[in-house]
Amino acid sequence: MVSISTLNAQSKKVSFGVGPSIAVPTGFFQLANGVGFGALGNVYIAQSDQFELYGQTGVQIFTGKSLFGENGGTSTQFPFMGGVRYNTNGFIVGLGLGGTLYKLGGEPNSTFGFSINPSLGYTFGKFEVNANYHTTTSDGVNINYIGIGSAIKF
Repeated sequence: MVSISTLNAQSKKVSFGVGPSIAVPTGFFQLANGVGFGALGNVYIAQSDQFELYGQTGVQIFTGKSLFGENGGTSTQFPFMGGVRYNTNGFIVGLGLGGTLYKLGGEPNSTFGFSINPSLGYTFGKFEVNANYHTTTSDGVNINYIGIGSAIKF
């Protein structure tokens, strides 16, 4: 017996989300950076009632700290992530993979690194809150932060 499946784009529910985020640097990144603020935009493609694929981009801006008498300068990150999320009874568990374009304070050039972003959250209808641990690795340097965000889905 042969079975043939086709992807019907109309059967996949597509939604969007946008919201603010706050990030607290950890590890090496916290030495020269303070709390970061930003905004993220998401696209969600439901695969079933519980699984969805997602894409995410945005900006995160971190204030510089004084380190050895010098200000670390503002650091900026632009994540480009894709991943999967599992939803059950309002709880969300997700994992995103992708890349982040970042510029560390005081550095003249931007760099692109590989990123991993596990997350936990809860959804209240069209409003969602989440916490994540974002890590970017490039040239042997890890740039990490704990993020807290919210989104309004439409």
